[in-house]
Amino acid sequence: MISIFRNKNGFTLIESLIYSTLLAIFLGGALIFVNSIISVNSSMQEYNELIANQEFIERKLHWLLASATNVASPVAGTASATLSINGRTSGIYPVSFSPASSTLFLSLNSGPAKEISNSRVKIDSFLATHFSNSQTSSSLLIYLELSSNKYSYIKVSSTLSYVLP
Repeated sequence: MISIFRNKNGFTLIESLIYSTLLAIFLGGALIFVNSIISVNSSMQEYNELIANQEFIERKLHWLLASATNVASPVAGTASATLSINGRTSGIYPVSFSPASSTLFLSLNSGPAKEISNSRVKIDSFLATHFSNSQTSSSLLIYLELSSNKYSYIKVSSTLSYVLP
């Protein structure tokens, strides 16, 4: 009767515990790997959104300054969070930064101010510096810093320079 129990096939308790532990370690590692892939994907999506907003604002500023005849504000030799230019068509085109709401606004021909960034992005800094090169031309240096609303560690910045006739 003792020989019948010894010939029985199957796993012992210790073998079952070892296999269960190895399986748990393998599944835990797989879950950590999948979680890191999802996290990186979300971060990259936020970074791409930030870059798209930065490029959009840069294109708007370039479009605005391409039709500029002179800078009304800031005065030559100063810097400001508000940029106002006189365009070829009548009117002043102001671009203003609101630190309280972290948004950038653009107004055309004294119309209502429109936000030029979306809710996923906040503008950390906007600074326009006006330099007078001579009696006939001036240059403008614009510093722009954006960050993600979801991940505060994702930031981009750019410095744009323009020479106006």
